[in-house]
Amino acid sequence: MRSLIFVLVLFAVTVGCVIWIDVAIDEKVSEIITQCEKIESARDTKEAEKAFDEVNKKWRSIRKALFAVLNHADIDVVDYAVEMLGAAIETGDIEKIRLNACSLSYYLDDMLDTETLSLSNIL
Repeated sequence: MRSLIFVLVLFAVTVGCVIWIDVAIDEKVSEIITQCEKIESARDTKEAEKAFDEVNKKWRSIRKALFAVLNHADIDVVDYAVEMLGAAIETGDIEKIRLNACSLSYYLDDMLDTETLSLSNIL
């Protein structure tokens, strides 16, 4: 009986941790997506560069932690999209900046959809 209770408690704690991690990831990535939307609607490159600095800072702060819980290929795709956006910022072409911000936003949203805690993703 003690073993069963121990296993159930361990299971509950594990599920709680997974849910907590999922909520934290969703919150942080949503903040980055919001910054990408600011870049897409930027009127000039200086405004886009300021928002990109925030995106880069936030992404670098969470990416290492994501390696423990997410598919590494998804993280690599987002890394590449961040680098492409940075390169577009350096060129100063606002259309390329907007296009790359849209791509980054898509990859982040796709990562959230893929990693959402749901029955279809578990099975």
